[in-house]
Amino acid sequence: MLLAVVGASAALVRLLGSCLARRYPITTIAVAFALARMIGLGILQPKFRLLGFEAYGLLYVATQPVVWALYFLVILELYSLALEDFPGVRRLGRLALASALGAVTLTCLVLLMVDQQAGIDPSPFLSYLALEERSVFLTLCGVTLLLLLFAAYFRLPVRRNVLILWACFGSYFLVNAALLALRWHLGADFRPLRNVLNPVCYGLALLSAALFVSPAGEIVTRRVRPVWGTRDPDLETALSLQLRGFNEALVKVLRT
Repeated sequence: MLLAVVGASAALVRLLGSCLARRYPITTIAVAFALARMIGLGILQPKFRLLGFEAYGLLYVATQPVVWALYFLVILELYSLALEDFPGVRRLGRLALASALGAVTLTCLVLLMVDQQAGIDPSPFLSYLALEERSVFLTLCGVTLLLLLFAAYFRLPVRRNVLILWACFGSYFLVNAALLALRWHLGADFRPLRNVLNPVCYGLALLSAALFVSPAGEIVTRRVRPVWGTRDPDLETALSLQLRGFNEALVKVLRT
């Protein structure tokens, strides 16, 4: 957990010190909340009890849904910044992501009923929590990938800081989803290793953000292109015009 605390502290100092917190308020709040949560959990690591319950477990369970919601809001913020010149498309994407939050809840309930490995933990509640966390991170991976494919298809010019944060959080979502899938298939014996690797990956992701995010990254833009494609100025112009036309149509529709 120490590396995660160091990474979150470094990322928070970078965002606040570089005056980027106003540009990325949700990301800043998410990092600050994660840092405060990790410090609180670290303080409560001993078997401290509150009202007859283990205080560490109470804090963990009570704050976990907030963490998940903030991850979705971070993706929404980065998506909105990548499409700040296309308000119609941006608004449609916000509606889609808001729907994804409801879809995650429904998916968790469905998986809880159909998954045949729901008893890998001694506690049924811990089994449900692990299943729900796996569903959340798989959904986060899917949403991040879809938004990246959308940006790559239309060759969107995106600010470097947005791409860096996108890569850092997206990498963490992917690695954690893989760890949760392994934990689910290998059983509770994999839990200690996953509990070590998860904060390490999170700390490395935030340290990378702290190292590469900068005020200059708000000036420099990079056009997102598919790895399998080649640079074609005519195609990029045509796709840009197509997206602008789609955006104008959405603006008219959403205003009515």
